[in-house]
Amino acid sequence: MKTIKLFFLRTVLTITLSILTVISVLLVPANVSYAQTYQDSNDYLSTCKKEYAMRAKATVFEPIVYLKSLPCSKDTCPDSQTLATLFLGEKVIVTAVIENSVSNIWYRVIAREKVGYVYSGDVTPIPKVNWSQGSSTWKKYKGINWSSACAVVSIAIQIGRSGLVEIDEKADKIDTKTMSGFNPMSFAKLAKDKNVVASSSKVNDWTTIDTVIPGFKHEKDSKYGKKPTAFSYYPAKSKQDIIKAMAYYLSMGYYPIVEGPGSTWSKNGGRHYVAVIAATASDVRVIDPRDGKEKSLFSVGSGNNAWTYKNIEKCGNPTGYGCCVLYSVDLNKVLYQ
Repeated sequence: MKTIKLFFLRTVLTITLSILTVISVLLVPANVSYAQTYQDSNDYLSTCKKEYAMRAKATVFEPIVYLKSLPCSKDTCPDSQTLATLFLGEKVIVTAVIENSVSNIWYRVIAREKVGYVYSGDVTPIPKVNWSQGSSTWKKYKGINWSSACAVVSIAIQIGRSGLVEIDEKADKIDTKTMSGFNPMSFAKLAKDKNVVASSSKVNDWTTIDTVIPGFKHEKDSKYGKKPTAFSYYPAKSKQDIIKAMAYYLSMGYYPIVEGPGSTWSKNGGRHYVAVIAATASDVRVIDPRDGKEKSLFSVGSGNNAWTYKNIEKCGNPTGYGCCVLYSVDLNKVLYQ
């Protein structure tokens, strides 16, 4: 009897929180922009120890979580105001990681069409998608050449972090109605079926990934100039140029995939692709599909094909520039569907 009562109370709580979530979303003014920011206390933000840009989905797993105007509680900073109340199961988009003045980790997030902060311990961990193109799991699918599938896996990594899909590393195919069953193999299957990816693993058309995963949209950013292809330019005359460019792309909501030396760093040599996941003041963090490890962009490759700003810009671009592919995500699909 006691078990039945506990089950009943949990069910009532879950239904109530769901109703409150729907009501609160409906009450958000239609003209509020996702890009809206708030007048934060610069005095407090200057006391934070670290901050770096990133882009990924997380989910609230506490019954009630407060979206704050600063990366701290009122006990730490009285200026920290509550912008919205978030409920169990709500999704947020993480745009930055911050270590505050008392060494707690907070996330800057987009939620309820607002930009604010949540304590990292109140949301699920960011999806861990350290996927390698050499995995024996993916190689069960013989439709593409996995040894040269770095671009395909880099795209899959960024989609997995975006929140548009439900990850299942054991699934054989994607359920296109629920977007569940996502992994590099199921993505490659569907992309090849739609002729977006070739059997060689070449991406036939970087701009049509959204025909495979709706809401994952190709972008061309003109801040640094555009290539006549699907790629965007960024300055690469120095390490700091590259760091600033990737931080900018992440702050704009993009999921970057960077091209660099593959089999050789010569201008006409092979190409390799990695997924950019964060940019700190001194580094760019990536997941390298060659081995599935998170590392510095400047630690990709080795020997003659080790990546540096001096050879990234030699991959067929104007002197002093690198190139990357950029994607954005339909926030409504991530946050409210």
